[in-house]
Amino acid sequence: MSIQNKENLLTSKSDVQNNKGALSLNRVFIITVISLTLLGVLIGYFLYTTSGYQTPALTDDAELTPVPYGTLMFTASSDDVLGIYSFNLDVEGGTLKKFDTQGPIASTEFTDKFNPTTLYFSASTIYTADQSDQGGLHSWDLSSSTIKYYKSVVGNMERDINFSPSTGLVAFSRLRESIASTTEPRQIDDYEVVIMDPAQDVAVEIIQGGLYPRWSPTGKTLLYLTKDGLYTFDLSTLQGSKVIGPNELGVVVTPSTAMDVSVDGKQIVITSQGSGGVTVFDVDSWSPLTLQVASTLEDPSKFYFNPVISPDGAMYAVIVTDKVGDIFINPRFEVRAMQYDAILFSESLDDFDPEKIYIDDWIVGAIVFSEEGAV
Repeated sequence: MSIQNKENLLTSKSDVQNNKGALSLNRVFIITVISLTLLGVLIGYFLYTTSGYQTPALTDDAELTPVPYGTLMFTASSDDVLGIYSFNLDVEGGTLKKFDTQGPIASTEFTDKFNPTTLYFSASTIYTADQSDQGGLHSWDLSSSTIKYYKSVVGNMERDINFSPSTGLVAFSRLRESIASTTEPRQIDDYEVVIMDPAQDVAVEIIQGGLYPRWSPTGKTLLYLTKDGLYTFDLSTLQGSKVIGPNELGVVVTPSTAMDVSVDGKQIVITSQGSGGVTVFDVDSWSPLTLQVASTLEDPSKFYFNPVISPDGAMYAVIVTDKVGDIFINPRFEVRAMQYDAILFSESLDDFDPEKIYIDDWIVGAIVFSEEGAV
């Protein structure tokens, strides 16, 4: 072998050794970078988790589901009771009780859903010594059992009573005096909304052709339904204004259409018995009233009626019946989550007339009864 060839061979061996060395250095570099990166991530995570801030844990619907509580007040007619009477359902325990009343009651409303002390109710029989053949609105002081009768609104039995804690005013709907109580079928124009001041026993305003009055949280605005849609009544101007027409509501407003407003005024729930639907609205503003649809529930095989929102606004109760032809069967309460479609509680009402059940109120806690069932 020539000297030149030996030199070339030595050079080639040296290059191979250098390449091997470079590869080893590259491996060490890569391993070092990966190790430092992992160490940095671990240190960063330690500092992040000990700094007082935590990423919100992922939850499922079960963890977000509100828990039913309190008492539902409702009026109903049963097979063994003549007329409509007031009952209450313990949502947590499922206990059903009846008020010990002297006669039929059309509607009930507590002045405070969190600390009920006074109950407004309407009845065909006057519960005081000053009796007549005409029923009307009463208040019942639960602490003293004192009952007061309001002479200024004597007439057809009131329904949909709604009390404003902010102003002390009461609103309700009733059949107009010119409409016989036996008139069937009834139209929404057969009714009127009455705003009254119980302290003075005087009617402040009467609005023709309205149903389901509900106060805003401030008590300055009254919301109610007419055949032309959803209206507000401004107490400062004594003027009514249309908010949403029937097309936007998605229902034909009839006496079977019902509504409730949450205590904080952030949600409105409307049911239409004829279309088998429930619509939940979010309230963006009350001045002027601005709404957007939050959710809808449609099932033509069922009738949803008479929604009442829980005191905390997390749920609503509704009466549900199944429809077979023109017959209503299987009446029941359903309590549903406000934010998503989930049934949280259900209670059969098979002992009552499916067409004569009305939810009136939802309060925190339970009503204290004596052994006879009276408050």
